[in-house]
Amino acid sequence: MKRFYLTIIPVLIVLLPSFGQEIDKTQLALDIADVNQANTKALMEYIWKREMLVYSGDEVKLTLLTELSVNDSGKLESRVIEAKSDVKQKRGIRGKVQSNTMDAKTDYIEKGLKLLLAYGYMSKGNLVDFFDKAEISSSNDLISMVANNVYVEKDKVTLTVNKNTHLYTKKEFSSFIGEDPVSGVIYYETFKNGVSHVSNMVLNMPSEKMKLDATNKDYTVRVR
Repeated sequence: MKRFYLTIIPVLIVLLPSFGQEIDKTQLALDIADVNQANTKALMEYIWKREMLVYSGDEVKLTLLTELSVNDSGKLESRVIEAKSDVKQKRGIRGKVQSNTMDAKTDYIEKGLKLLLAYGYMSKGNLVDFFDKAEISSSNDLISMVANNVYVEKDKVTLTVNKNTHLYTKKEFSSFIGEDPVSGVIYYETFKNGVSHVSNMVLNMPSEKMKLDATNKDYTVRVR
């Protein structure tokens, strides 16, 4: 029995410091930022399309096809290729009212997409600020981080990354367009070569009974 205790004590001495050990938030933020900065550089070699469906209630009212790429500064560039509307134009005064309504909806959609991209593509500075406020937990191969008041007052952001690669797997947020509450989720996938990319983004805008559902597809290597 004495020999057993003599054997187990050194093991406990090694293991005990790991229990209750806190994660260095700043270092984790920098690690994630560095990995995703390298990933953004790798994405510069690609060009792809984003198909965004705009829902009003349960019906698709607008479909936007956009070509996307990352420029040499690491910024996302976009060019609308095609826009299809399922809204039939009315005549006369009703048509004018409808046009004004659609203009307001378009402005709201643009604000929604801008917000979705802001949460989807966080800068290194944004990440450091996020981690200063974040509560961190881990399970299996994932690390989850939750913080409030990230971009606007009373918003809430949850980031999930792969524990081994530090690449994003999902982002979730609740936020506001003006005073209207909205919620969104962003999903990531990884190519066989290890490059991560946004696969799908959804933004729910209940005040206007609208939803944006954007899918990235047709990734191809750019010809420079």
